[in-house]
Amino acid sequence: MNVPDLPNISVPAPQLFLCSAQEVDGQGEWLFWSKAPSPILEQSIKDRGQLVPVVVDASGSRPVLIAGAARLQVLSALNRDVLCLDVGAQSLWDKGCMYLASNSQEIVDDSRLVFALRFFHALDAGRLGEVFSALGLDPRSRQARLALSWLKLPRVWDELLAMGHLSLPCAVGLCSFDPDDLQTLFPFFSTWSWSRSGANNVLTWIKEIMIRDRKKAAAVLEALGGQEILDTQLSPKDAMTTLSAAIWSMRFPHWSAMEEKFSTAAKAIVNKTKWQLSHKDQFETGFVELTTRVANGSELQQAITDLVALGSHPMWDELFEEKD
Repeated sequence: MNVPDLPNISVPAPQLFLCSAQEVDGQGEWLFWSKAPSPILEQSIKDRGQLVPVVVDASGSRPVLIAGAARLQVLSALNRDVLCLDVGAQSLWDKGCMYLASNSQEIVDDSRLVFALRFFHALDAGRLGEVFSALGLDPRSRQARLALSWLKLPRVWDELLAMGHLSLPCAVGLCSFDPDDLQTLFPFFSTWSWSRSGANNVLTWIKEIMIRDRKKAAAVLEALGGQEILDTQLSPKDAMTTLSAAIWSMRFPHWSAMEEKFSTAAKAIVNKTKWQLSHKDQFETGFVELTTRVANGSELQQAITDLVALGSHPMWDELFEEKD
């Protein structure tokens, strides 16, 4: 991440000093990317001590951490003194900018982008151009636009993005729901980790059902047994597949009925043979497709025999009956 000079930061002559790690207030809201120290950092500090000072604002009754949360956590756990670089009194905005600059080596993924924008947007939404510049990101880019859309969601959804349960493009679908609907949907995304297409499909279908049936999300999910699926002992993959299938069936009832009827008839027709019967055009035409695989002449002769026999199966009438 290429971080240019950050404007509007007044930095007095910095001063270095030592103090107990427990004396430093490390709870600032501008520490939006803070995470547990890595084992490598922990071992390095144990073996060689603190090589880089933490940045603090020491203008108050106790030093306030601006950058260096991981180092401070390790030193505090070791009950050691911490070397601090005091940059003097700073505004919340400037503390956030200093934190960005001190973490310029970090890879800014979607969740980190959202965490940073949450902080700065709450302070001054009109200055976000400075933040995008500091992050090396074009504010007109798709990632930037999606991140700004995500900020319209309740903050609780940010953790699902960080955990990989949802992807940033889901912001578009999620923002189409009101707060009550979002609260209803939350357990279904906090419990399982969805692919981008899987989540977007489910969100789109639920919204379309709500519009068609003039129902809230809670009524839709209750009708399709959403809570029962949520409480099931199925694996996450099977539970998501079951939920998606139930939503799809409710969204496309006629199509679903056709699929079920076709599947029943197809299984009966090719039963006990190596032939496969399918439709490839989503019922847009009346055609079906028969396929098989053979490895030798004997299997070919058996396939021909089976094909002749299944050609007179009575269930063909189920597949080729006149459609409305």
